[in-house]
Amino acid sequence: MVKVNFYDHIEDSLLKFAVIVSKSDGKWVFCKHRERTTYECPGGHRELNEDIVTTARRELYEETGAVTYTLEEVCVYSFFDGITESFGMLFYADITEFGQLPESEIERVELFEQLPDKWTYPNIQPMLLGKIESFIKSKDFANNIEIKDNIIPDISDLIDLYKDAGWSNYTNNIDMLKLAYDNSLRVVSLWDNNKLIGIIRVVGDGHSIIYIQDLIILTKYQKQGREYPKVCVNLQTDVK
Repeated sequence: MVKVNFYDHIEDSLLKFAVIVSKSDGKWVFCKHRERTTYECPGGHRELNEDIVTTARRELYEETGAVTYTLEEVCVYSFFDGITESFGMLFYADITEFGQLPESEIERVELFEQLPDKWTYPNIQPMLLGKIESFIKSKDFANNIEIKDNIIPDISDLIDLYKDAGWSNYTNNIDMLKLAYDNSLRVVSLWDNNKLIGIIRVVGDGHSIIYIQDLIILTKYQKQGREYPKVCVNLQTDVK
């Protein structure tokens, strides 16, 4: 039984192949091999002296004819056959233009509204597609998140956030909570539409002591495999 594992990073020399799960105009892109009745994602083995991104771009063109697209690294994955563990890089591509399909073992490229059920590698491909679906959802989620800098949220929103975290010292003394925010050096908040989902509060004397006092994310937004927008706060240059 083949086992699929996912990794954030691994030594580059261990990466032997690239697989590119792709979409075009919202539809899944799959290849049909001339000698098979099943479908597979574009991908292939890394050539000598080739970096893994070049491998992905080459394979994507050779097997789909894609000429205009965005390409993103998702993660390292491996499959273990009980004896050997082999490693590759999983990519996601959003294709906006196809050229002529190069002459190869690929018979045709097909676009699917729903994922096909005839897999060339049924023990591997569904796992990779599941990873990509989570990746796409995470991207969509991150695109909806708004960062507000130095805007103090309404006290009712703050109370809901602190109650969720179980920080009763704040919620039991609302006047103190208001004063704490009014006298903070920096406040950065995260919003999902109009809902406050996270807060960073910076305190200090503004000259020699500056640190993050509160950092909270609503419980239901934690441990979901989501990629939140990166918040960079330059404390030394932003605080006078």
